Amino acid sequence: MSQHATAINQYLSSMGIPATLAPAPGAAGVMATVINHLGVNIGVFLIGDAILLLEAGLGYPPAGNLLPFYRRLLVENSDLIGVAFCVKDQDNSVAMRTSRQAAGLDAEEFKSMIEGMAAAVHRTAVQVAQEFPFQQRPAA
Repeated sequence: MSQHATAINQYLSSMGIPATLAPAPGAAGVMATVINHLGVNIGVFLIGDAILLLEAGLGYPPAGNLLPFYRRLLVENSDLIGVAFCVKDQDNSVAMRTSRQAAGLDAEEFKSMIEGMAAAVHRTAVQVAQEFPFQQRPAA
């Protein structure tokens, strides 16, 4: 296990989160785990031992009214600091993401990233979902 993966596992443990990074199936060079923090499921990914990526999946775009939905995501992105809405190309799902280089990451910054992600989901994604409910499955 790399120095960065070991450090991230230690940071998770120090936060009382019972999870450890492990090789992601089918993704060479990616270590991953899923945690639950403040009721938000957050994927923690170490990519190529260089990039830390946090991702909270939200669901799929609504079946209709797509232009206002995507515009709302863009407007929200302009107000968010450190996290952003994204649409994943492989399956069209919507998530919130944040990332940074793994080098130089310390426990306080890691904790701040996790807490910031959970707060952004609770504050911003919930508001978006009230206006444009996320689907649990892609629209047919």
